[in-house]
Amino acid sequence: MDALSRRHERANGAARVKFKLGTDGRTVLGDLYQRAPCRVLFPSVERDERMQAVLLTTSGGLTGGDRTDVQIDVASGAEATVTTQAAEKLYRALSHEPETSIQVGMTVGESAWAEWLAQETIVFEGARLRREFRADLQTAKEIHGREPLAVAGTRASNPKEAS
Repeated sequence: MDALSRRHERANGAARVKFKLGTDGRTVLGDLYQRAPCRVLFPSVERDERMQAVLLTTSGGLTGGDRTDVQIDVASGAEATVTTQAAEKLYRALSHEPETSIQVGMTVGESAWAEWLAQETIVFEGARLRREFRADLQTAKEIHGREPLAVAGTRASNPKEAS
């Protein structure tokens, strides 16, 4: 069997997190779905802090043909901060493989507050990436976002940030 006819196992991960207002007026988890290698952790926070979710990829990095799809929903009046556990690593793709696909979608309801604070992405030589971030901002109170980039282990001089 030649190298082109061998199929490598590729990741097809997903995470869907919904935050909503609880009966006491505090933000609580409304729904959670996760499929490997995507996982979501919820660190303990002080009573006066916003609810937090930490996304991680259990595979240790992504390469050609891997896909992840993360959907975050912050319902009306809810407040949440979503971040990643560590720098995301994108490894070299084989010449016959498609690019790595990373999709993040965020829906922020009326009078809601949301933060997307991803750690940097480390892109190794030969990696190919298609990244998409979409936000549906109904009449959100506030949203902050950040998508930093580093190349081959060195911090990029101008990471892209949006707020």
